[in-house]
Amino acid sequence: MTIGIIVVVIFLFMALLMMLRKIPALLALPLMAVLIGLAGGLPLLGEEGILTYVLSAGALKLTGTYVAILFSCWLSQILYRTGVTDTIVKKAAEFGGDKPIIISICLSIVTAFLFTVLYGTGAVAMVGSIVLPIMLSVGVPPMVAANAYLAAMTAGYVINPANISAITNITGVAASSMYLCAAILSVMSILFAIGYLVFSFRKTGKKFAFATPVETTEDTDDERPKQVKGIRGFLACMTPLVVVAVMLIFRLEAITVFLVGIVWAMIFTIEGKWSKYSGMIVQSCYEGFK
Repeated sequence: MTIGIIVVVIFLFMALLMMLRKIPALLALPLMAVLIGLAGGLPLLGEEGILTYVLSAGALKLTGTYVAILFSCWLSQILYRTGVTDTIVKKAAEFGGDKPIIISICLSIVTAFLFTVLYGTGAVAMVGSIVLPIMLSVGVPPMVAANAYLAAMTAGYVINPANISAITNITGVAASSMYLCAAILSVMSILFAIGYLVFSFRKTGKKFAFATPVETTEDTDDERPKQVKGIRGFLACMTPLVVVAVMLIFRLEAITVFLVGIVWAMIFTIEGKWSKYSGMIVQSCYEGFK
């Protein structure tokens, strides 16, 4: 009992330091491993020592997860840079028309859809920079928009192949045994996001911000990715669905699934000179890994 409390305190303390930006996650995680090992009474050396087992062997146990997450982040960057992410979100907003509650629900569903393949802080920021301003502009209070976005993001994350790979490597549970549980948690999360939005709209009403001036510059507009169009654009927008379908139908590992998604996205978004497009793919890889 005491050890469990100490472990929780260590976790909360490190999380607080990361939130306050006092220490990066890259240093916080191995430091947590050492502190939790000490709390558990492990020796520094020996067969199960902190220096000989926890840090070295422990890190190697997650190599599959590392690579899966890296490929997921690579795919995230490709979808963003080619305009697929922007297109999916904007189409959802257009589908809602002039009904704020419908727009908000559509954006929540689309967020969950995107995060079945997107992974990492960068992806959260990229999608949030598109979704949240739209939700705020149609009258969703800031706190409600943020909470609904996080709940919808969680709905996608729980069935994300990279997340399932991480849990599989940590717990040893077979991935095939997790699909039903992941699907249930995903449905519960998206229902919570939708219910939370409906409840908040009924309780607080709408606070429109359509008249709020938005500062735009030519440089900013140029930096925004263009939206994909036509049949090829539609098929590119189906990338998250393809990735999840391949994972569930063929029972493939996360790395293979994301490679399929990357190839699929490339086929339907390639345009212009190959040298320029391939340069974008390489740059997306660097940015995703970073």
